[in-house]
Amino acid sequence: MMKFYETDEGSINCFYKNRLVVSVGLTKFKTKDYYLYSAKTLIEDSLRAGLTIKYLQNEFMNLIKNARYKECIKEHVSKQDREIILISFLGLCKMKVIDIDGIREGILICPKRKAKRENKNHAHQP
Repeated sequence: MMKFYETDEGSINCFYKNRLVVSVGLTKFKTKDYYLYSAKTLIEDSLRAGLTIKYLQNEFMNLIKNARYKECIKEHVSKQDREIILISFLGLCKMKVIDIDGIREGILICPKRKAKRENKNHAHQP
């Protein structure tokens, strides 16, 4: 089973065919908007370089499928690899291959964790 990576700023989690594909913790600088912009830029730069949309869709989908396979055989996936998978997944969402809010696929943004409240009444005073 894939691990959820959570940070103080929350996390972004991608699901494909009811399975978690990738989970990346968010930071002050690497927000959801940062990753969406990175996916948009990757697509635009690739198209300018002469690649076709169909080629990008196939490459991104192969990356997602390989990530799911690695998860199944319990291979460790580095943070950099998880970010690449996330950007590819968001790229597929931008190209309307994956529904970002779908029932069996899409992204889940988890907000930052609330601080634990301390109970000030540890002992009863008579």
